[in-house]
Amino acid sequence: MRFATPRLEGILTGRSKRFFAHCLLEGEPTLAHCVNTGSMKGVLYPPQRCLLSRATNPKRKLAYTLEALEVDGVWVGVNTHLTNTIAREALERGLVPGLEKAVLRTEVPILEGRIDFVAEEPGKTTYIEVKHVSLAEHGIARFPDSPTERGQKHLRALQRLAGEGHRAIMLYMTQRDDVRGFEAASDIDPVYASLLEEAKQSGVEIYAFKCTVSPDSVEIIPSSIYGGRPLVGCSPFPSVSYAFSLPSAFSAASFFGKYLHHRV
Repeated sequence: MRFATPRLEGILTGRSKRFFAHCLLEGEPTLAHCVNTGSMKGVLYPPQRCLLSRATNPKRKLAYTLEALEVDGVWVGVNTHLTNTIAREALERGLVPGLEKAVLRTEVPILEGRIDFVAEEPGKTTYIEVKHVSLAEHGIARFPDSPTERGQKHLRALQRLAGEGHRAIMLYMTQRDDVRGFEAASDIDPVYASLLEEAKQSGVEIYAFKCTVSPDSVEIIPSSIYGGRPLVGCSPFPSVSYAFSLPSAFSAASFFGKYLHHRV
């Protein structure tokens, strides 16, 4: 994905109230919007180089948006609003097998909520949930960067969808290119890590891709860093189990309707 206008390079000096990025742009103090509401663990080390985009709407309160941070010489994308656009490109390019002839719909309402993507073919529907990844340790991309109950609910719903005979996919888009694999961050959210392994064993497909971020573009690297099979050099998902129960009348569609209002 190429940007219509190159990002502007500045210096991030701090972050406040989650949504405000304090920057220096051409030496001038500048307040930018930070759309990433997560912890940004492993990427937030001010003062550090940053990339900003300028808003096209002149009436917007904050004229700039924080797009990327430099970590150990590598640009790491932190704008979570771009994640689904990048994921759609990956799907349309056929990087996830079996969806070449599918018609993609985004942000599809299911009762009261939405799911990131529905891929439709005659007689077949695939449900796809997408997560943004920025945390990496020792060359391994990791998710989540903070405990996420919503993420846990998404995995349970995907697992149920797979159990109902649908194709269900969990897709992780890593906006950095200094990683060689992906793993669940069991030390940060052990429940999520256990649920991810359970979802995989239940038939949910798990894919992870990395991207090269620059002032001009975000380019997906076609080879997956996780494609549903063990990777050399990657820690396996933990085998710890966590008990949870669902009512017999539970419907995956209703689950999404209740809980997918917000995404991590």
